This record gives sequence, structure tokens and C-alpha cells, in this order.
Amino acid sequence: MNGSMTTFSFRALFATLAASTFCVSTVQSQSVSISLQPAYHGIPIYAAQEFGWFEEAGLNVTISFYSSGAPQIAAAVENSTWDMGILGSVPAVLGGEQGIVTVGVNNDESAVTEIVGARRVTEWPPSELSEGIFGATASSTGELLLLECLLAAGINFTADNIQYGSQAELVTLLEDEEISYASLWSPNTYAYREANRNSEVFCNGADLDFPILGGIVVRDEWAQADPSLVARVLAVYLKAVGFMQNKENLDAVIELSRDFYEFSGVPQVSN
Repeated sequence: MNGSMTTFSFRALFATLAASTFCVSTVQSQSVSISLQPAYHGIPIYAAQEFGWFEEAGLNVTISFYSSGAPQIAAAVENSTWDMGILGSVPAVLGGEQGIVTVGVNNDESAVTEIVGARRVTEWPPSELSEGIFGATASSTGELLLLECLLAAGINFTADNIQYGSQAELVTLLEDEEISYASLWSPNTYAYREANRNSEVFCNGADLDFPILGGIVVRDEWAQADPSLVARVLAVYLKAVGFMQNKENLDAVIELSRDFYEFSGVPQVSN
């Protein structure tokens, strides 16, 4: 991260963050494009949109979805497709070398990022390794977890043992038993395990005390142009996080979560 952006992130941004919620009535509406994945950390953005909190803050927000962090970063770097994004720590770090700057850490998904097996797979670690026995999404926290679990299990693997695909592709490969293990994150892992009740979970980040963090990132050029705009978006995001953390809102949050996953086009689970 360059020095000027560091100054932006920790001075200009947070100096205006608190004030931003008190001045919105006088601020002209500004457009912001936010990119998400169909994952839990995107729900506060959806909630803020549904409740009109962005509009109240003078923000005209559009939301786009990506299946994982690598194509999400590529869209911003190559085409400036979005202004702010929420994604995993691995693509956030990779984006840091391409003009994408992390301005916040949202949640730890170590308990809901898992190594799951195909229906008839019960062995861990596997006694024999074959080509493409493991599945992961490239340049993701899911891939990071897979590597950590393999190392923790003492598995002497090579690159040939790992097959890469999107989360949806990995689910299909598991169901067709073309791979034996895959790294899936929420809600994909829940949907897969509900549809395949005999599948087992062999490793997750919580088991290894291995944090799997998500990040809030911005395009450097966009953020430098108006740090106060970044602060206003984050202020609304934090308002939505506070709403979700309030236990009195649990029923509403569950309903919002279901609506969000339907809106983002991912498989639903019954509970």
C-alpha cells in the first residue's frame, strides 16, 4: 500500500466516518457501485439497500455479484466495473498489488469454510492420492483453507492433485464423484450437505484455529477522488451490521438472509 493511500485509509477516511452520518441531508446524491459475492458478508449491503439507508445517506447504490474474488478483482482492475467490494482476504491481498486497497475487515468465516467429501467418501486423510482428487476455487480463501488442511493432515500433495473450479462447478464435481474432496464456503457448503446428507466435513478453519477473514476493498483511484464518499458508504454498512448483530432483529435478519441468497441466485437451504 503506498504512503498516500495509507494516509487516506487511516486519517481522511476515519476522520470523516463519524461526521458522514450527520451531514447526509445536505449532500447531493452520488452513485456508488458495490460488488459482492453470494456470501454472508454481503448481507449488510443488501439490508441497507432494502431499508433505504443508502438513499437516506444520499447514495445511489448498484449491486453486482461475482462467484468468487478472482473475477471480482479482475473486473475492477481491467474495467473499473465497481467502486467498493466485499470479498475474501486472499483476493484482497492479491488486489493490493493492482490498485485495490483494503479499508476494513468484516467477518471471520473459519467455521463455515469447509473441506467436504463426496457422498461415499469417509476417509481422511486419503491413503492414496490421485490426479485432481481435491477441488478448490482458485485464488480464494477456500483454496487457502484446502492447503492449510492438507498440510495439517501431513498429506504430501502436488499441484496435480488439485482441480480448480467455481463453487458451483465443485459441487457438480462432488455430486458426480469426479473429485473426492472440495473446499466449499457458506452457503454453498450448507446447500451441498443438505442435498447430500451422507457427505462428511473433514476440516474447517475453526478446527485448525485458522482465521478466514473477509475484507472491504475499494479502487484506489475512486477512493482518492472523494474519501468522504467512502466514509459515507462505510457508515451505512456499519449501521446495517449493527442491525444484524442486534438479537432482537433475529427473525428479520433470517428473512433478509433468505431474500439475499435468492436475490444472488444461490441454492437455498431449508433452515
